[in-house]
Order: sequence, then C-alpha cells, then structure tokens
Amino acid sequence: MAATKTCTKCKKIKFLSEFWKNKTGKDGLFTHCKSCMSAVNIKATKKYRNKKPWKARLVLYNKRHKSDLKEKDIINLFNKQDKTCALCGLELDSSWGTKDIHLDHIIPRCVGGKTEIENIQILCPMCNIGKHKWTTLEYIAHCERVSIFNKKEN
Repeated sequence: MAATKTCTKCKKIKFLSEFWKNKTGKDGLFTHCKSCMSAVNIKATKKYRNKKPWKARLVLYNKRHKSDLKEKDIINLFNKQDKTCALCGLELDSSWGTKDIHLDHIIPRCVGGKTEIENIQILCPMCNIGKHKWTTLEYIAHCERVSIFNKKEN
C-alpha cells in the first residue's frame, strides 16, 4: 500500500507524491499538498508583484539572463525614457505589468551584446517582438523600408 499523509490545509489524506519535497520538514515533505501550496504561492506571488512590480519582474529577468541589474537602475532608465517606448514613443504604464513593458538588449545577446544597463532599453511589446534579434539600428532601417514600400503601394 502506498504511503499517505494528511494535508494540514485541506485536511485530506493524500499520497506522498501529492506533496512537494522540502528539506526542512520532518519527513522531507511540505505540510500542504501540491494543490494547496499552489494556491498559497499564487496568492503570495500576486501580493508581492502588486507591492513591488519592478523588483518582481527584474528577479525573473536577472535569473533568465544571468545578470544583476538593479531595480533603481531600471526605474532610472524608465524615467530617463520619459516613461515611453524607446523606439515608438508609446506611453508605458509605470506599474509595469508583465504584458506592458519589455526590457530589450540594444545589441542582442546573440551577436555579443551584454546584459548591462548601458545595453538595455525599455520597449512596448510590439516593438520588442518586432525587433526580435536585430540591433536597434537594423530594426529602424527595416521599419523605414516598410514605410517607404507602403507609401509606394498607396
């Protein structure tokens, strides 16, 4: 028979495989089951992101890019850009929801750009997605070609 444990949150008896591993617990498992832990973590994460939106986003960014950008540097950059997209000038929401603002490498990492504040710009999602792996100058040149081509068509 498989080993079971009672979740301290929902009070249900569950298989041990339904608990997250925890090095500090007596039996090596958390006291809440995975579904209860997920609910607790989601609530705590949302509260943290609402309280410190810049820092929450930067933690993920730094982990992904193995960098150590600071919250104050990003806020200063955001203010220096007048809270607008560096490429199109669209006004950006200062609460910095995960969908509203993108940090972008001016010189992409794939061509040797570093994750340093001097090589970072804040863009709207459309500009960042469109720019993709181009340098800022390459992307601007491409947009100009698109604009010229469309003027000829009309």
